[in-house]
Amino acid sequence: MAKFVKSVGLFVLFQVIFIVLFGVFGEFSLSNDESTYAKFIDVQVMLVVGFGFLMTFLKRHGYGSIGFNFLIVAVVFEWAILMLGWIQMIKLKRGTFQIGIIDLLEVDYCTAAVLVSLGVVIGKATISQLLIMSIIEVLVQTFNKYICERYLVVHDAGNSIYIFVFGAFFGLAVSKVINVGKFDDQKDGSSYNSNLFAMIGTLFLWLYWPSFNSASSFGKVRAIINTHISLAASCVTAFIFSALAGKGKLKMAHIQNATLAGGVAIGAVADVVSRPVGSVIIGSFSGIVSLFCLKA
Repeated sequence: MAKFVKSVGLFVLFQVIFIVLFGVFGEFSLSNDESTYAKFIDVQVMLVVGFGFLMTFLKRHGYGSIGFNFLIVAVVFEWAILMLGWIQMIKLKRGTFQIGIIDLLEVDYCTAAVLVSLGVVIGKATISQLLIMSIIEVLVQTFNKYICERYLVVHDAGNSIYIFVFGAFFGLAVSKVINVGKFDDQKDGSSYNSNLFAMIGTLFLWLYWPSFNSASSFGKVRAIINTHISLAASCVTAFIFSALAGKGKLKMAHIQNATLAGGVAIGAVADVVSRPVGSVIIGSFSGIVSLFCLKA
C-alpha cells in the first residue's frame, strides 16, 4: 500500500478529467423509478465486500488486495458512468447523457468485469498498472457489449459473457503483457488467515449472486430461482470432488471458487431455463469443471 504514494499524481490527473467530463456531459435522469435500487445495492455489496474479501486469498497481499479492490471499484464507477453515458448519447443522438439508478446498475456490471481481470493480476501488478488496465478495459468492455447487444443480438441475462468471459480473457491478456511470471507458492500462496478472509467474500458472493443474475433480466423470478438452484448444486459438487481430489481433505481454493461456478454458468440463460433440473445439471457440472481447472 505504501507504493500508492508514487501513483497519486496519476489518480489526481484522472479525477480532474472526470470532474470536467461530468460537468460537460452529465445530467440527472427525470425518472423517479426506485425499484431497481435494492438490486443495485445487492450488486454493490458483491463488488465491494464479496470481491474485496475474495481477493485476500494471497497471504502477502491482504491489505493491498482489499484496498486496491475498493479503490478500483470507485474509479471504474466514475469512468463507466461516462462511457455508458456516451453510448447513451450515441443511441439517442443527444449532446448530454442522463444518469438514473438503472444506469448505475449497468455501471456495476462493467465494474465487475474489471474486478474479474483484477483477480488475474492481483499481487503482480502495481496500482498504476491496475489503473491503466481499468481505464482501457472499461472502454473496450462497454463498446463490446454495445456491439454484441445491438448488432449480434446476444442474449445474456446475468451478463456472464459480457463480464466473466470477457474479464477473464482480458485479465489473461494483461498478465501476458506485464509478464507476471510463474506462481511461487512460498511468496504468492495462501495461509490459514488469508483463506478464512477469502471465504467471507465467497459467502457474500454466493448469497447475492441471484440478485446479480436477475437484476437486468426479463424473467426476474425465474432467474432468481434458477441461480439459487445452480449455486446450491455447484456448492455440493465442489465439496464432494474437493474431498475426493484431496483424499478426504478439502482444499480451500476449491471451496472459495468452485462453489460460485453455478452462478456464473447459469447467468447467461438464468431467465430461460424452463425446468429446475436444467439448473441442477448446469450447477453440478460447473462446480466439477471449475474445481479440476484449479491447480491449488
